[in-house]
Parts: sequence; structure tokens; C-alpha cells
Amino acid sequence: MGLSRVFLIALATFGTTLCDNPRAFESDYHFIDLPKSHLPLYFRRFPKLEAKCQADPGCEYRDAISTDTFQSRKELCWGYEDNCVESSRFSRPRCPGSHKGYVKSKETQLETFYAQGDFGFVRDQVREMRIMCEPTFPHDSALECSKYLRFCRGRNIMMNFTDLATRNEPLRYKMDVLSQGQIGGHCKLHRERLENELDHISPLQSWGPELRFFETLPQPLTEGWPL
Repeated sequence: MGLSRVFLIALATFGTTLCDNPRAFESDYHFIDLPKSHLPLYFRRFPKLEAKCQADPGCEYRDAISTDTFQSRKELCWGYEDNCVESSRFSRPRCPGSHKGYVKSKETQLETFYAQGDFGFVRDQVREMRIMCEPTFPHDSALECSKYLRFCRGRNIMMNFTDLATRNEPLRYKMDVLSQGQIGGHCKLHRERLENELDHISPLQSWGPELRFFETLPQPLTEGWPL
């Protein structure tokens, strides 16, 4: 493909959210590539997948699941899950310094750190997720984002980078990487909802500089889709 036709169709599994949709990845386990210490936390999110693996002699994680170490860590959770209690979190922050001058109590200090620099931040992003472009059939384009478009997930999204082939200046911190007609998808776009989240338009702060140009495409995206 020549530089005159540089484009990308981004593919990602779409659900309500990655963390809110445990059924999204219950169809297979062969793609799992995690340290053994992380397996209990992963399978806690997908119990049906764990049961399938235990019943399948070909599952490469079957032996690990049956170990005492795995069983003793089954109640652990990362911390972004809604049903994850503090005592079961993978890690709990320690702030030995004084909280005075920052927050009202030590408890608030710990929770503030957790929400801003730990899995609590992931938790809040997941809770904020809203669908911006709704698929009209299975495997259609889709887009969902958290508040101010700080975190987004998409599937079958067209991004046309043709113009970048003729630009010689550094693109870091640029907010004009994409323009009108260079990003979109075949889905039901909630335009007003998207525009209401465009308050944080600055480099590295959100996907606003790119997604402000998002538009509905007339036909579904397929491999080799013409620009």
C-alpha cells in the first residue's frame, strides 16, 4: 500500500466496557498471556472461563488453577471492579507521611491516592464510560468513552493518516493529526453526547482533538475498505 493511501481500520472487541462485560472474553482461553500470579485475579472476573478450562484437558492453565496457591488467591481483585472490597484488593496504598494540609483525614488521603494513582483511577474511568457511536449490527463500528474522552475504546474505526505522509514537522503534541473526514465509523453517532465531552481539548489530555471530527460513514467497514 502506497503512502498516498495510508489509513488504519482499528479493531477492538466492543462491549459495555472491557471491565463491565465479563462475557466478552468467555469464548476462549488460548489468548491469555499472564504471569501465574495474575491468573486468580483474571479468572475471578471470568468464572465460566475458569470452569471451561478446568474441564478441558487441553487448557494450558488447568494445572495452575488446581494449585493451592491459586485457590488461596481466588478472592483477590484488582480494585477497579465494583464488587472488590478493600481487604481483597491486589494492593493497598501506604502513605506514612502526614495528611495535614492536603486532606481532612488519613483515610481520605489513602482514598485520594487510590483514586488518582492506583486502580481506583481505572475504576472511575470504567464507571464513566458511555457509548458515543452505537453499533447497528454485530461487528459494526462502535465507540465508547469516559468523561471528557480521556479513555476510549473502539471497534472498526476508520482513521485516515494520508496527510501525515507529507508533513515534515514533529507531530508530538500536535492537535491537528486528524481533520474533518479523516475519522469515523459505520454506527449510530450520538453527536450531542460526544460534543458535550469536548471541554478538555489539549495535547495528551484526551482524545478530543481527534474525536471532534468523528462522523458516520455510509457503509460498514471491511478489510480493504476504500477511502
